Amino acid sequence: MRLNVWETLRATAFAGALILGSNLHAQHENDPPVIGAEHRALFDLVDHENATHAALNSGDWDDPLTWFGAQVPGEGAKVIITADTEVTISRVNRAVHKWIRVDGKLTFVNNVNTGLMVDTLIVDPAGHVQMGTVDAPIQSGVKAKIIVVDTGDIDLDWDPNELSRGFLSHGRTTIHGEVKTGSATLSRAVRRRDKKLNLAEKPVNWQAGDVLILPGTHSRRDFDETLLVTKVSGKVVHVAGLTDAGEVN
Repeated sequence: MRLNVWETLRATAFAGALILGSNLHAQHENDPPVIGAEHRALFDLVDHENATHAALNSGDWDDPLTWFGAQVPGEGAKVIITADTEVTISRVNRAVHKWIRVDGKLTFVNNVNTGLMVDTLIVDPAGHVQMGTVDAPIQSGVKAKIIVVDTGDIDLDWDPNELSRGFLSHGRTTIHGEVKTGSATLSRAVRRRDKKLNLAEKPVNWQAGDVLILPGTHSRRDFDETLLVTKVSGKVVHVAGLTDAGEVN
């Protein structure tokens, strides 16, 4: 009988060399019954036994030496970032992975565009997803993305409770990017179809390509507008409606 990836990894790992994963069922044994059952059902979707790829060593995602069997995960892969390993994303990865479970640490570099595409990403209570740090945030002009891809209807044979299709973290998720002004006060009211916003203060690190939400003022109707920044000149921000500018990537 041919062993699957996890069975083989477990069989070949020697004592103390590799921590294969936490006992999640034990961690949730004191949860209220309904919540505990939901937690267990969620992690059963990404059970170690069904993985196609498992991190053997800390290293770059694209380095074969990071992975058991020297096989880098590709399209449709079911991936485990094992406990006590740190896997680093250093480019935009366009393969759509079926699921990724983070028992260890998944890190995105801060100085180049990075991305990971996945149907379902689940972080174990002991796991950590990190995009930048306080001392080394994602740099200006650099994008780090986790893209949840619509791959069609959820497979109800696999996920009868429809818990999948997203980024679900029971552990740590830390994101640090460039410091920007989070909100701003208008110095002058905006009229319909205006292409400029006059602000009370100069915004910090706003630039062309940023997306703003201009809240509506009606108490019962939604008149919020989504605007694309085209230029910033001091306290004056030039904008276009997304319907005018086209889709923002």
